[in-house]
Amino acid sequence: MKARVLKIPASGGWEFIEVEMAGGGVPLGFLQSAVGGWIECVGLFGTGMPELDIYLNEEGKLMGLPPNIVATRLSGIDRHGDLIVGDAVVCARSGQGKTKGLSASHETALRKLLDGSVA
Repeated sequence: MKARVLKIPASGGWEFIEVEMAGGGVPLGFLQSAVGGWIECVGLFGTGMPELDIYLNEEGKLMGLPPNIVATRLSGIDRHGDLIVGDAVVCARSGQGKTKGLSASHETALRKLLDGSVA
């Protein structure tokens, strides 16, 4: 079974991609590969979709990864004087705490945000 997630490269832009699910969720190995290391999970509460999380490289600032302006704005973390660095991935969270793919309504809402004020 495949899941759709949002990949946001630090180099700019964004794209929805499909990943193979494992154990009922998006695999940890995929998330680590996508962000280039250990993952940190930050809730996307400012989007009006509290069931969404953004995954980033936990050590990205220590590694000197480049700023990710799109992910920073989407997360709202810039309102607190912080920023996201490196590539990021947005997924949904199930009621059981598993990382899962985005629904069609999530994708539509994220596209509107990214095509509008965030991008």
